[in-house]
Amino acid sequence: MSFLDDVFSKAKDVTKAAGKKTDNLVKISKLKMQCATINNNIRSTYEKLGNTVYDMIKSDSENQTVLLGVVSEIDDLYKQLERTTKKLEKLRKIYSCPRCDEKNKATAVYCAKCGKRLVVTDSYEDNDIYVDVDIDDDDDDDIGFPSVE
Repeated sequence: MSFLDDVFSKAKDVTKAAGKKTDNLVKISKLKMQCATINNNIRSTYEKLGNTVYDMIKSDSENQTVLLGVVSEIDDLYKQLERTTKKLEKLRKIYSCPRCDEKNKATAVYCAKCGKRLVVTDSYEDNDIYVDVDIDDDDDDDIGFPSVE
């Protein structure tokens, strides 16, 4: 009976792990689609801005309020894209280097762009980053990255 219990227990664990991976992939796919949609909205809003400027020049009128409204719309879309991109990077376990802002995997020891040493810490929980920074201005200070198990 013990052997069958072990087999069922391991099968249950494998099923849970597969379910978590699948859930993560679905979330990543949805966020990618959201990013694509936001990028399309940004392009169409830029086109709207161009058409508005063209119409204003053609009609020899100047309406800053309309232009500022479209510019504000573009800014809002960029903020939305940045939030969605950060969620996507968090799910993919990609983190920015604190020195140069290069995207690095959580398993990276050094930044791919500037070579900054990225120290893996044990204070990793729920994809949160905990940064350990030395106070001195020494260029060799270490930055904490989450550990990957």
